[in-house]
Amino acid sequence: MEHKQKFTQNIVKLLLLCVFLYASLFYIAPFVAENIAKLIGTTKQISVQTRVNSPSLSNFQELTNKDSITFQGVSSGNASVELFLNDSSYGKVTAETDGKFKFENVSIIKGKNKIYLIAKNSEGIESPKSKEYNLDFDDKKPEIKTINLSNGQTITNLNKTVTITGETNEYSEIEINGKKVFKKDANKFEYLLGVTEGEISVEVKLIDKAGNENKYFYNITYKKG
Repeated sequence: MEHKQKFTQNIVKLLLLCVFLYASLFYIAPFVAENIAKLIGTTKQISVQTRVNSPSLSNFQELTNKDSITFQGVSSGNASVELFLNDSSYGKVTAETDGKFKFENVSIIKGKNKIYLIAKNSEGIESPKSKEYNLDFDDKKPEIKTINLSNGQTITNLNKTVTITGETNEYSEIEINGKKVFKKDANKFEYLLGVTEGEISVEVKLIDKAGNENKYFYNITYKKG
């Protein structure tokens, strides 16, 4: 009798196990799988939404002699790009579908200017702040500090040349009578000018890194002797 009762209990347990396995296979497992799929899909969707590219400038130069600049760059397509100039918001433009954007005629101050940008998509998701760009507005002309020429000067030698030496107040490219001068160091220069007897006009042209130009003119006389 006892043996028969245990057998019956085992049969019932087996049936319950079968019912549980059936429910797990056809009801519980699909429910869990569906919710996991939804969770993964939501995560992927959020990941796509947050990818707003940090803006970068493509035409940036650190020095300028202009008081207004056009900045061009690239970010995420159709994003709103905001320009910050010296930590204040200058304005916003909308990037094209390929991400290109342009800020035209941006007024800058003399001296140092700090620039950075932030982009935001249509859902309000913001990009990381761009790198900081430092722009120096310099419209002061370069100057000659010293030169071994003076107006009305007479130079006499036998080799039909005038050696011109001098120094500028800042790094500059130098041309003498249209010919480029190869400098001895950053600011000092030396040039051997071929001449003929008589009055000689000498033009010294300076061009600094910001593009500012300055010209100096000297009238000298050369004599062979």
